[in-house]
Amino acid sequence: LSEEQQLFTDRIIKSSNKLKNIIDDVLLIVKGEVDMIPVKFSQVPAEWLMNNIDPDVSKSMKDKQQTLKFSSNFETVEIDPRLTQMAFTRALHNATKFGLAGSEIVVLMHGTPQDKLVISIQNKGPQISPQLIEKIMKPFQMDENIMNHSVGMGLGLSICNTLMRAQKAELKLQNTSDGVIVSFKYKS
Repeated sequence: LSEEQQLFTDRIIKSSNKLKNIIDDVLLIVKGEVDMIPVKFSQVPAEWLMNNIDPDVSKSMKDKQQTLKFSSNFETVEIDPRLTQMAFTRALHNATKFGLAGSEIVVLMHGTPQDKLVISIQNKGPQISPQLIEKIMKPFQMDENIMNHSVGMGLGLSICNTLMRAQKAELKLQNTSDGVIVSFKYKS
């Protein structure tokens, strides 16, 4: 191919991959809505999620000079590794994307009397308005003005919510004085 043909071919391939990813995300949400996501719980080392961070997320953190701190009260946790990894990757990507450059992102694993396991991802940066939290927790809701035309379709937290519900767990968003905490809460 000529250089120009290669450029157009690359654009077509990139666009088709983006479209495939959007379709996959939408189908995942639909499968979650009809309880058709298979769940396989197993014991994994607590640091397993940290040892399997998506390379794109690592690159984004490096580009923004963000650091990652991990702390756990557990040696092992019982989760569905595939579903939890998918949700963790999306939440960590959001923490990186919306977190302040040069800031620290904190990942904590602990338990509470109500929850056998809580995985929290905290970033420093802008808070999320309660109205926006309500919108983004529902599938297929996006406000272009609020999202500032960020990269993506605004499905990340809806997908996290779907993946947690499939595991009989819960997704919680909480504003702090200097940022946001996204938590996955696995019930006792």
